[in-house]
Amino acid sequence: MHTVGGGRYLQRMTTTAEPPVDPTPQVNAPPAPPAPTVEPTVAPTAPAIPAPGGRRPRLVGIDLARGLAIIGMFGAHTLSTAELGWDPTTWAGVVHGRSSILFATLAGISLALMSGGRRPLGGAEMRDARTRVLVRAALIFALGSVLALFGSVAVILEVYAVLLVVALPFLRWSPRRLFVLAGILAVVGPVARLLVSDALLWWGAYPSGFLDLALTSTYPGLVWIAFVLLGLGVGRLDLTSRVVRTRLVVVGLLLAVAGYAGGWASTRAAGLESAGYGYSSSSSFESDLSGSGSDVLDEGVPGDTIDLSGSTCYPDGDGFVYCEPSGWADSTGDLSDDEWYDEGTAFTTDLTGLVGAEPHTGTPFEVVGSSGIALLVIGLCLLAPRPVRRVLYPVAAAGTMALTLYSLHVVALAFGGSWFADRPTLFFATLVAGALVFAVVWRRLLGQGPLERVVSTVSRRAATVSAPRPPARRGAEAAESAAGAGADEGAGEPQDSAASAITPASSAGRENIGQ
Repeated sequence: MHTVGGGRYLQRMTTTAEPPVDPTPQVNAPPAPPAPTVEPTVAPTAPAIPAPGGRRPRLVGIDLARGLAIIGMFGAHTLSTAELGWDPTTWAGVVHGRSSILFATLAGISLALMSGGRRPLGGAEMRDARTRVLVRAALIFALGSVLALFGSVAVILEVYAVLLVVALPFLRWSPRRLFVLAGILAVVGPVARLLVSDALLWWGAYPSGFLDLALTSTYPGLVWIAFVLLGLGVGRLDLTSRVVRTRLVVVGLLLAVAGYAGGWASTRAAGLESAGYGYSSSSSFESDLSGSGSDVLDEGVPGDTIDLSGSTCYPDGDGFVYCEPSGWADSTGDLSDDEWYDEGTAFTTDLTGLVGAEPHTGTPFEVVGSSGIALLVIGLCLLAPRPVRRVLYPVAAAGTMALTLYSLHVVALAFGGSWFADRPTLFFATLVAGALVFAVVWRRLLGQGPLERVVSTVSRRAATVSAPRPPARRGAEAAESAAGAGADEGAGEPQDSAASAITPASSAGRENIGQ
């Protein structure tokens, strides 16, 4: 009886772990050992499977796209190119405007990965994620303010930081809702920006401070929030799916065609022709007096071929002169803010500011077309096969420390400006080569980029202080921190269905902001 009873007890305790025990009595069987005392436990909920070394796998395609965005901004800030057209000699102009829009779209993807990927975090974990974003935004804004003092380029980081905060209320939204809102803002944002800016000028108030960031800066937040929300929606998709990646390419191509074709048609419908401008460094514009492309920007126009009567000319170095209509600068330079509009003048606005799709014009057509380019690049980078990713590893490495490289290039432009003015192509090549070498060496030896590490560490500690966890969970976080001390910012990849529960340890690997 004792043996049979013990057999029944053993069968009941091990039915989920071992084959059933035959309940038939064994005549010569020894007594069964006492059953071990089983403490009640709570089964874990499908924890995420970490990558070797305690790190979770990266979406290398996102790193690659971010690296291309950084290189594109290097080109936009150094190269003088002609207006982008069908002529292959003008194709370098693709970097202007579109690189920074790709960067902003990737910021939205970063927000999504940090806050849960396909399945948004909830409860305390979402509060921690929002705290980290707020701290990161404050640090990035401060860094952007310092870099702006160099005056070398229009720094994107201040607007970037503000947009991260503005996007916080939308972290729980579904991809469909985010795409719909981004589409609405792509149309409403440019219109609202134009009307509000003109209204402020009519009232004698020129936008400054946050109004400047929202309305009149190179990266107007009222328009650019559409790119961040678009990226947030993309980051809520299953980016490990080839079907999703292919759809990004197809949708991106359609949006690009629709946006730029609409911009071309709108300029002609409004009776406007292409301005024939070339794009110079730092996204400023220079007149292409002959309309023949970048050669004019590099070589100038012979002075004896045009009529300079009534013009004032200034030496511009190397045998060049800069000419403008006499008295042109004085005609507007002394006007105060309240003199731009005469008192009693009815409010009007020029709606031609909404046509075309030129870089940094902020028209609906530019927003749609450039969003398509961003989705196209992201989709292609995600679809890139392994051999291509291996060849482009230095670019992807640069994408893991984009904040550091962007900051270094702003400083380099400030101190190398006089040198690169006559050698823009050489300076661009030097910046790119230096950034790629630095990124590869630093990543191999030290892992996470220096500024990325500072931003990540400070924001994570701030979240821990603001919302302390129970002792057991803090222990789990400490173990994860020890295992993945070198984990990179941006290392989070969306969870698959087998690992849908986001634990504190796994959510730490999702952080992808500040790059």
